[in-house]
Amino acid sequence: VSTQSTWGSMGDEVANLEERLEMETKLDVRALVVNAEVDFAKDPKNDQAKYLLAQLLLKSREKESLRRARTLLRELAEAEQAKPESSMLREYLYHQALANLKLGDYDLGLQIVARLLQLEPKNRQFLALNELLRRKWQREGQIGLGIAAAAGVVLAVAFVGLVKGVARR
Repeated sequence: VSTQSTWGSMGDEVANLEERLEMETKLDVRALVVNAEVDFAKDPKNDQAKYLLAQLLLKSREKESLRRARTLLRELAEAEQAKPESSMLREYLYHQALANLKLGDYDLGLQIVARLLQLEPKNRQFLALNELLRRKWQREGQIGLGIAAAAGVVLAVAFVGLVKGVARR
């Protein structure tokens, strides 16, 4: 298998993941969230009800809903780690990483995906999420550098103006 075809198909998987996430955020799941909230309130120890609520909250664009989804998923993952045969841990961690992606917490998302890749190094879904998080993290870093550079130019111009003003006096 050539490296180019592997990365080409990974690029397709990353694009598919981005497209799916964008489509999910356009869904109106408010009624479903209300029902899931009711079910979860009836039995807060029910992991299935908690997971369903977290998945629905994850489809939101609202930061508060995304933070709540992340918290619920973290709680589920922590409880699942204590179990000898953890069948849902990967799901909880994957969705927790998605929540971090949507919240812009790319560093934390990358840490979680690193754990997933330790469990399953060749899992294409995990690899695609890792690549998407890495790209977003790099893009955000470049934007931050651009803002810092622009601020530096503004400060330099202001300083030169101040020096010239003092020199005229």
